[in-house]
Amino acid sequence: MALQTQVEQAVKLVPTQAMQQSLNCLQMPVSELNEYLQEQALSNPFLDLEEPSAGINSDQIFSLEYRERDSWAVHSSDSDGDSDDIFNCISPQMSYTDYLNEQLGYIRELDDTMLALCRYIVGNLNSAGYLDSSIEEMSQHLGVSEFFMEQALYVVQDLEPAGTAARDLPECLILQLAKSDHFNETTLHLAKWGLPKLSKMDYSGLAKLLGVSVATAKDAAGIIRELNPIPSRGFYTDEKCAVIIPEAEISCENGEVSIELNRAAMPQLSLNPYYCSLVGNGEYESAQPYLWERLSSAKNVINAVMEREKTVHRILTNIVMLQPAFFLNSGELLPMTMQQMADRLDLNVSTVSRALRNKYVICNGSLLSLRSLFTSSVPSADGESVSSSRVKNELLRLLSTDDPQKPQSDYALSLALESSGIIISRRTVAKYRKSLGIASASERKKSYRPSG
Repeated sequence: MALQTQVEQAVKLVPTQAMQQSLNCLQMPVSELNEYLQEQALSNPFLDLEEPSAGINSDQIFSLEYRERDSWAVHSSDSDGDSDDIFNCISPQMSYTDYLNEQLGYIRELDDTMLALCRYIVGNLNSAGYLDSSIEEMSQHLGVSEFFMEQALYVVQDLEPAGTAARDLPECLILQLAKSDHFNETTLHLAKWGLPKLSKMDYSGLAKLLGVSVATAKDAAGIIRELNPIPSRGFYTDEKCAVIIPEAEISCENGEVSIELNRAAMPQLSLNPYYCSLVGNGEYESAQPYLWERLSSAKNVINAVMEREKTVHRILTNIVMLQPAFFLNSGELLPMTMQQMADRLDLNVSTVSRALRNKYVICNGSLLSLRSLFTSSVPSADGESVSSSRVKNELLRLLSTDDPQKPQSDYALSLALESSGIIISRRTVAKYRKSLGIASASERKKSYRPSG
């Protein structure tokens, strides 16, 4: 009897073809989904496909290519490609992934387990060289502790080119600054908080934000512009240049947040009436098995696309509901994990993860990764939780007042954070400090060069 129950459970765990197709569509970004649907329409006569229209703000599609990671520079889509950018010829025959794995092979200090974790992270980098998966998600998937996963991430982030495995644009820039001679309070704060003003060339506002002169702000801006927002740029790839197409546009007006799905960027699917008329027609009796199978497959594709839209919209709606201050007032993100979202929507966490993967939205003219809106929590003195992004911001604030001759240790920083109501250990402080690309107190002291 027990064996029969196990067999029944095993059967239930096997996804049907329709379920698998639905999950595959869910995890595809818009550009990839468009290609997939075109292939399906070519192979299935029951599927009629109408090409998508231009999509959101079609006149500015050129600026969407890696806008999140290159937000201070606008690249036209009709460029002649004759740029003298040195990144165009870094490695004409070696891929970015191969280059990273080759470096890992030279690090003798890595044991087999840590090397495997590092290679796993490299395998999870997106086409731009960013890490979309969270530490929590990867550790759960591999069944290892978050501590070991974080250590592996630090190793990968230390590889060349600098900026590799960053979780967002500011971290990518900070990782590069940390390896340069331009790592200081002004450039650090600009990379962390000043990119929106830099994208508008608002140097007066930037100077006020950073507490420096306009001339100093312009100098810092020049340094930031010289950094590479796309770590994988210039390496060999047989893939087409990735263009980000947003899933939706989130607008904030009169104290209200609205969501408009980018349906214009999606092809319109329908069943071909002629082939549908052949199903059940006695004149084509021998072809009926094929016709029924193709009809069922076409319906599965249409249903998968509809289910994808429904799931993405549900997640976006709940993100907006849970993060009103972030969207309306540019406030800090509240703690929100994928597991919490899954519980809220009565979905499996893997489904939520698929729905977020490589997907972006436009909000107030900026391109946001959906994964970047999810952040873990840490305890506070009043018993409430605060987001990890707030902890990082507070840590940056403390470090901005650092005496370069007597830099604060991780333990001192943990005590300072505790006075602000954020209770985390010295080890956790070190984790956040490293994720920001900031060296230890001893290393900062060694690198200090007094002026004059």
